[in-house]
Amino acid sequence: MYQPDHDPPVPIPVDVDFDIELVRTDRINVVYILNLLKNVNKAGRTQEEKEADLDLILREVERSDNESLRAKKEIMVQFIRTRFYELPEDADLSAAFEEFSREYEQAEMEEFAQEHGIDYGTLREIMTEYVFSGNISDEAIRRHFSGYHFGLLKITKLTEETRAFAFETYKKYKAEGD
Repeated sequence: MYQPDHDPPVPIPVDVDFDIELVRTDRINVVYILNLLKNVNKAGRTQEEKEADLDLILREVERSDNESLRAKKEIMVQFIRTRFYELPEDADLSAAFEEFSREYEQAEMEEFAQEHGIDYGTLREIMTEYVFSGNISDEAIRRHFSGYHFGLLKITKLTEETRAFAFETYKKYKAEGD
């Protein structure tokens, strides 16, 4: 009787295979949109052709059911409307989008800090702690606000809003595949 030299392959559970496919899809969709933009920016295309393609891309971003792309939808749309037209034909769109995302994130954080009467540096520390740990306790957030001399009600509300902001901001700006 024939005995193989190696063990038979172990079947991969369908759920794992499906999750891997989802990760691939998430990664491809943001990159896919950037590649579409790169094609729009090629030489020899009329302004009407570029605008028609951009309109199509913006509609694709709007209707996407891809979770990663949905989280980045606002950033992607703003990038196209405010930055894309300024880029040279040979621009590295991935790098330009990453830079735009960092600027957009910083602006959102500065706005949140100003609206809530806290220092941007304090919020940045909370966000850094959240990014590195994947979570942050209410107590840790309160410690960051201890020097502000806010009342208990204000601290409680600010803690909840800061936690929600950290979660949403991380989800929106995290790198693809994280």
